[in-house]
Amino acid sequence: MKQKLEDLWKKYEEKISESARCIENNQTRERVELLKDVLSHKWMYSKVEDCKILITGINPSSDEKNDKKENPPDFFKLKTCPNPYYKSLIEMVGELITVTDYLDLFTFRKTAQSTISTFLNDPIGLDFIAEHLAITQHIIEQLNPYIIIVANKGSWKFWGKIADKDKNGEFYNIWMGYKYEPVDDELFSVNFSNKSRNYEICKISGLKDEKEGGNQRVSKDITETNLVGTIVVFTYMSGYLDRKQVSPDERVTSQMIKELYEMAKHNKR
Repeated sequence: MKQKLEDLWKKYEEKISESARCIENNQTRERVELLKDVLSHKWMYSKVEDCKILITGINPSSDEKNDKKENPPDFFKLKTCPNPYYKSLIEMVGELITVTDYLDLFTFRKTAQSTISTFLNDPIGLDFIAEHLAITQHIIEQLNPYIIIVANKGSWKFWGKIADKDKNGEFYNIWMGYKYEPVDDELFSVNFSNKSRNYEICKISGLKDEKEGGNQRVSKDITETNLVGTIVVFTYMSGYLDRKQVSPDERVTSQMIKELYEMAKHNKR
């Protein structure tokens, strides 16, 4: 992954620098300067190992202490990371941590999640996000987990979860382009039907085809997904504090993950 990120960063640092020289509009200049600053801090990625449960975030937060180092670390491991956010994720999967790992969809270091919007509102930034997501999607396809826990509400759209049509009939928010079907709540002993719950549970059934906007997928070279049958838990959280503020009755628990894991093993056979 590191080599692909190096190539991606080099390509877009050059594109953004070239774009900055041609800008006359002050608002656009400010946006491009922000993108340059974000890329200047390089990346931080999770060193993912083979796993059956994959937790995904959106991007790593900036770390002032490490950012000041001449050669800051560029990767981390879920099980040894001291950050309280990652510890809360470990708590969420309980004993299944042994088969669990973590991956951010994007690897640039920035705490403010509005940074994603800044990228998406710039033509070059949008291309960067699409190419980066394609790299991540190939990793996810290779891992082929039984369960994916999407632990950040802001990343739902990149999974194709909220894909739709605009008033002109044009598709949007296709991104990775997965299709989903519901999971039967009655199969479990835990209460998945709680109306105030802080999550949604689906199962991947395939990739969107052209009639569903599939021609907009970021990884058009992936014509068939390995993830059919993978259970996806979409949480409404945007970070560590969100999880702590949600009552135990409404949040994803280790017991839920345990039961979903048993179901997913059957789905993936």
